[in-house]
Amino acid sequence: MSAPSVATAVPSAVPRAQQATREGARYLERWLPWLTAALALLAAMHAIEPLPIGVFYDDAQYLVLAKALATGQGYRFINLPGGPLATHFPPGYPAFLALLWRIAPAFPENVALFKFANALLLAAVAAFTGELARRTLGLPRVLAIVAALAGAATIPSLVLSSAVMSEPLFLALLIPLLVWAERVTMDVDSPARLRRAVLLGLAIAALALVRTHAFALAGAVLVTYLARRRYQEAAACAGATLVGIAPWMFWVAAHNDALPPLIRGAYGSYTAWLAAGWRSWGFHLLVVTVPDNVATIGMTIVRSIVPRGSAGLDMLVGGAFALLTVVGVGVAWRRMRLTTLFVAGYLAIVLVWPFSPLRFVWGIWPLVMLFPAAGLAAAWHSLPVRRHAAARAGVAALATVVALGIIAFNVQGYANAWWSSNARFHARRVLPQLAWVARATSPNDVIGSDAEAAVYLYTGRHGVPLTTFTAGEYVRERTLPEETEVMGTLLDHYKPRYVLVTSPKLVEVTARLARQAPASLARIDSLDRGVVYMFRACTSLAGRDGPKRCE
Repeated sequence: MSAPSVATAVPSAVPRAQQATREGARYLERWLPWLTAALALLAAMHAIEPLPIGVFYDDAQYLVLAKALATGQGYRFINLPGGPLATHFPPGYPAFLALLWRIAPAFPENVALFKFANALLLAAVAAFTGELARRTLGLPRVLAIVAALAGAATIPSLVLSSAVMSEPLFLALLIPLLVWAERVTMDVDSPARLRRAVLLGLAIAALALVRTHAFALAGAVLVTYLARRRYQEAAACAGATLVGIAPWMFWVAAHNDALPPLIRGAYGSYTAWLAAGWRSWGFHLLVVTVPDNVATIGMTIVRSIVPRGSAGLDMLVGGAFALLTVVGVGVAWRRMRLTTLFVAGYLAIVLVWPFSPLRFVWGIWPLVMLFPAAGLAAAWHSLPVRRHAAARAGVAALATVVALGIIAFNVQGYANAWWSSNARFHARRVLPQLAWVARATSPNDVIGSDAEAAVYLYTGRHGVPLTTFTAGEYVRERTLPEETEVMGTLLDHYKPRYVLVTSPKLVEVTARLARQAPASLARIDSLDRGVVYMFRACTSLAGRDGPKRCE
């Protein structure tokens, strides 16, 4: 038998090589999401530290509500005397924590479970972001993974995942919902269009019960439907969203006024809080808030992608990032319009919200990082760049500048555990309070504190706030006499047995109250960075404006 000729052997080898390549690509495609999730999980697990709950304030409130639900006490702030019904946070994330609390009911040992759950959620966010980048935005596989990890496994996301905060759950639900919503709003031939629009509306309502920023998605879907003249689906989706969120809205309307007015900022409805700010400051609130938040958002992004250094370095990396992002927004507008509208609506809410936007920007950091990645891919494959070596070099330089900035920032961040810098700072303020209360008070004592929810969680004592949180404070910080009046009113209302303060301003306020005649506060001890007072209720001896006696 003669040996096969080259002409007959090569054609048979080529299909086998092509088949092997295709199989390898399918294998890689199948495992890429798992690889992305695994890398993000390793980063999130590495960022978990044994720091106390309460250093972010909101984290302690989430767990107070979770404990109330898990122990059958209803949706209440059980840290406050009387346990008023809660209207501040929507119940989605506290309910999720309550399920975990039922599995591991021993506090604070169960904190590790809550933080591990957030690490798993961040891993899911990374995988979902990679799929959104690849399937919807059309990024190459490797760039999609890099963009997903740049969003999920870097310092901004680790700050939130390493604490007990709601953003990881919100993103883990949001991103697959965005992928589905892009499909649903594009599909014009399905006979189940109306049913899908209703389901989409209900899904958005469920997401709004985790974080109310989901209303930006409701607006994006509505605009998308209306722009495509699909009016029935727009009405069906909007109606379903309103029906789904209505019970929570009615709950807030029914119970928010039961809270004492001075604590509604930290414990009451966000909508009422903002409305009170508008009543007090009117259009001036917007005039002050928007420029300040624009500047803060820009600085937040720069400080998240480049190590602190010279202004020139900030401008170089920030400018390269901005240029790629602008190009990427154009690409995203063509390929994932609804997601782009959501991000725009989300940032519009952040711009007008009279509060620091840092947490809100970091809360969608995985989505933010998709835009410069899309800009890079589009620029690199554009016709002028392919034809001109100088253009290719320019695009490569932009990508290199941004990549080196992000890598340098995160190398320093991982080396110094920047995800917990703020938590470690506030732990030095909270821990002495917890130790003193546990050592020196009785179970029935009410404690006034600037970490009142944490005091309740770790000691079982009811804790009450010592100051208020208003939208107007973004316009003008309260003066010392105004702050003294606020604290005095809160103390008169709740009559705590002991008052513990560690923040410099409240230390000064309590000192003023202790110097008043008659004094309602008597200093009895010191803390590291703070002071302990005993509160003495004062009563008028001869009418409202007459002399007082404190006991």
